[in-house]
Amino acid sequence: MDGVTATTAELNVMDGSTSATSTTVAGADRVVLNDNGTMKQVAMTDINTYISGQATAVNDATITITAGDGLTTGGSFTTNAGTNKTITIDHSDTSSQASVNNSGNTVIQDVTLDTYGHVTGLTSKTISVATETASVSAGAVGSYLLARWYGTAVSFGSTVAGSTLTPAGFYGAENNSTNHPANGDFGGGARSGTWRCMGHTGISSTYSTARMSLFLRIS
Repeated sequence: MDGVTATTAELNVMDGSTSATSTTVAGADRVVLNDNGTMKQVAMTDINTYISGQATAVNDATITITAGDGLTTGGSFTTNAGTNKTITIDHSDTSSQASVNNSGNTVIQDVTLDTYGHVTGLTSKTISVATETASVSAGAVGSYLLARWYGTAVSFGSTVAGSTLTPAGFYGAENNSTNHPANGDFGGGARSGTWRCMGHTGISSTYSTARMSLFLRIS
């Protein structure tokens, strides 16, 4: 063919051969391009310029992760970062309070918290049952009462209103040689609160007969 300087191998490539050669593409390399009806060899740099101009610009904003109150570390990264980045957030060391493992009559009395609910202090107390009982006022929650009760029988563990109880006691003859029964005595008015029966208050069929028992105030 007149004017054709291509070799047979070069023409075979244009014929659609599926055989490929590994090639490092450089900016000075050329590709055959139909430029509006005219076939040309176009440099790869020109093609790169065209593709770059058509691509949508990528925003490269910086995202910052800040550790809030009670936290530490943090960091930032860009949305168009070329490498991976790991950001770690740690829990601040807000308390040096050691663990407390009480037993027996020693209990936790006070718990101190910081703004974020972290335990920053523990106070223990050893409870003496005798001391705590002795400090309970008469008639207060936790106190005992020997009381007279009118009404239906109250069994062990049942609860009654304080308004139905009157402080009571026993008295009897001083002459032990004579078989005198003990008698009951009462006074001081009705109580308040709720009481638990710690004994038993059975009642006879006689309407005026009342019984006495030991009660514990629970509220």
